[in-house]
Amino acid sequence: MMKVGKKSRIGEIDFVRGVALILMIYFHLIYDLNEILNLPISYNDGIHSVIGKISGNLFIIISGVSSSLSQNNFRRGIKVFLIGLCITIVTGFFNPNFSIQFGILHFLGFSMLIIKPFLKIKSFILFFVGSFILFVGWSYFPILVDNTYLFPLGLIHKSFYSADYYPFIPYFGVFLIGVSSGKFLYREKRARLCFPLENNWLSKLGRHTLWIYLIHQPLILFVLSLLTR
Repeated sequence: MMKVGKKSRIGEIDFVRGVALILMIYFHLIYDLNEILNLPISYNDGIHSVIGKISGNLFIIISGVSSSLSQNNFRRGIKVFLIGLCITIVTGFFNPNFSIQFGILHFLGFSMLIIKPFLKIKSFILFFVGSFILFVGWSYFPILVDNTYLFPLGLIHKSFYSADYYPFIPYFGVFLIGVSSGKFLYREKRARLCFPLENNWLSKLGRHTLWIYLIHQPLILFVLSLLTR
């Protein structure tokens, strides 16, 4: 089994991250076909909606697992959150109708920034706290308010719009469940599976999800523009 060190990784984590990446790319392709090419392919319900939700939640859980193992969460959080802000600026500039105000990168970056005190809590307590946040979020959020600046928390104004939206409530509950899982499953910072998952193509993709995330949408749009011509 593989131990996590400065230059080593747990292959099964990268593998799951790679699976989430493929699902995300597929969902975004369906989204673009509907919103940009106006093809009658729904992404808000049915199997495509399920794929999108599975992808997003897998990313959040795996990020929580990784945060339970990392010693550099604050630095990682700043990097991811700043990239999220850049996406907000770029999407708002090129097409305000598809702007991303608080997407998954904003959420993950913010969660990494504040996760340090939670890492000291026992895993089973984190699991119940995360489950409680999920229950409250699914039952009562988002909440309409008059304030236009509380949308990162799930408190939104009636005029709020974001093409990609992962508010703190309920998704911090998913993140905490990921942290809890990481603390429980990887106490010794070793892979749990008895067979290696380091060298397959999904695991290799999973090592570079951030950069693939940044380039996949422009690449999809470019290919679609060529096909429609």
